[in-house]
Amino acid sequence: MESVISIVTHYEEYFRREMGRTLQLQSEEAIRVYKKRSELDRLFLKIYEDNANGKLSDERYAMMSATYENEQTELKAEVKKLQEEIKTQEELTTSKLAISVADVKGSESEDAIDIADLKAEISEPVKILR
Repeated sequence: MESVISIVTHYEEYFRREMGRTLQLQSEEAIRVYKKRSELDRLFLKIYEDNANGKLSDERYAMMSATYENEQTELKAEVKKLQEEIKTQEELTTSKLAISVADVKGSESEDAIDIADLKAEISEPVKILR
């Protein structure tokens, strides 16, 4: 039973560490995307002003604004995807995928935890993280 507790403890720390890293990376990417969206808003306003002041032709304005709008659309989709990934990752972090030692210690008998079941539960989150 102690070897099972040792395995569970080892993988619980691994999951928490990996999920924390994944959340950090996703959060950094979300911040990068938000900054890029803000920059595009600023650039769009600038070309609008340049067009209104006659510094930028209507044709050039149309081309540039279309490019910025397409990029904005892509960034909005990326933000939505990142938000969903972060939410999923946070749910995984707090869910029962990180097997707690307390659950293992609370077992009535040594047969209550099957090593094959434990390995199956451990391998599923690893696939998600890759």
